[in-house]
Amino acid sequence: MKKLLIITASVLFFFTGFAQDISFYHRRLNDEFTMPRTQWGMTAGEFQLLSRNVRLMDWFYGAAVPGYVHFRAKDNAAGYALLSTRLIGYGGLAYVMTSSKSSLAEIFKGNFGEGDDAQTLKYISEASLVLVVGSYLFDMIHGNYRLKRKQELIRYKYSTKLIFSTAKSPLSLRYDPRQSFLFGLSMTF
Repeated sequence: MKKLLIITASVLFFFTGFAQDISFYHRRLNDEFTMPRTQWGMTAGEFQLLSRNVRLMDWFYGAAVPGYVHFRAKDNAAGYALLSTRLIGYGGLAYVMTSSKSSLAEIFKGNFGEGDDAQTLKYISEASLVLVVGSYLFDMIHGNYRLKRKQELIRYKYSTKLIFSTAKSPLSLRYDPRQSFLFGLSMTF
């Protein structure tokens, strides 16, 4: 069983080490690349936030790096809170493993022996597992929400500037190539 796990882990590590992305659909990169238009005054950080999405590969990174999606969404306070929460959970599991002299598989089964000390270790292990799994799920769900929300706020901020900067005056000269080659005078209200 250990050999199978080692072989599987090494194959997954080898193949994912060279993968650019894990996705359910084909994503063509740099095919017919066009430079996106940015608004005047948009910072590089705002532009980076607009081009970020939470993909399947980010879910895998989030399992290894606590708070990964929040750090991608530039929400560092929540990212560090999730990092500390998951480290507390790992610390609780380490305490249970050293105190009960049992393996991780026995901890998942709930074999701690008898007595008050075994009951305390059981509660600590359950709380630690809830912290680890809960911080991962919160990072994925809430981090995706925060990223989408920040993207919406940036789009709203620059779309209103775009509307005001391209607003027509009531009396303007315009050229319509469908009508003729002459300029026309138009009134807009």
